[in-house]
Amino acid sequence: MRVNQTVKDPTIPGQIDRSAFDILRKADWLAPHGDVCAAYLAPHAQWRTVPGGEQVLSLGVPVRQLVMLIEGSLECGLTDAHGRRLVIDQLSPGAVVGVAALFDARASLQEVKASSDSLLLLIPRAFVLQAIRDLPGFAETLLRLMSNRVRGLLVNYANRSMMSLRTRLAGLLARLAMPNGQRRSRDGIAHEPSDILMPQEDLAAMLGVTRQHLSQPLKELEREGLIKLHYRRIAVLQMPGLRKLAGRSREPATE
Repeated sequence: MRVNQTVKDPTIPGQIDRSAFDILRKADWLAPHGDVCAAYLAPHAQWRTVPGGEQVLSLGVPVRQLVMLIEGSLECGLTDAHGRRLVIDQLSPGAVVGVAALFDARASLQEVKASSDSLLLLIPRAFVLQAIRDLPGFAETLLRLMSNRVRGLLVNYANRSMMSLRTRLAGLLARLAMPNGQRRSRDGIAHEPSDILMPQEDLAAMLGVTRQHLSQPLKELEREGLIKLHYRRIAVLQMPGLRKLAGRSREPATE
């Protein structure tokens, strides 16, 4: 995996890490205040590389840093006393975790581990809280991020109660296949769907069903030419078809 190196620019007050600054200023979750927030946060940013399988956040352990995924993938979930794991979400580059626990200084409500070799950008809690006090725009971006998370939870709950497994599967595949859930980046360049690197057991867990129940709707979507099944990988062939099946004919909001 490529590892970004920390680069200091002595001409900028605070010794801004230029690579962190460039990443933060372009981050969707900081828009439209990317430049100001990046200049404030970059001097305090820390890099961390984690191998696949390593824990990033642990259940019951206080969260001391805001975590942004730069490369690789993260898996959010819970493990019961028998070692069975419930996968809640699979995160792609650009995703941010640990926000809620930073606000209330309480323990993480989920386990987050690297599902592949990953590169993380970390911002210590003290500087996140200080940025909230000093930068109204940063506070606004975090509130919007939390609002989107709550909306997502409500949608997932409604989907489980009211939609068929086939429809929920189409929506989940469409979301997982797009980088950080976005159709376009801030520079307007359209993203192509990414392959979903996930075993079917984890996909089934995210939908609250067994792998056996998931097998039939997956094969149906493949027969219809919407996806192609591989070992531990699903290729999305027809994103518009998946979105139409999921009832999402319009592009997702990038608020």
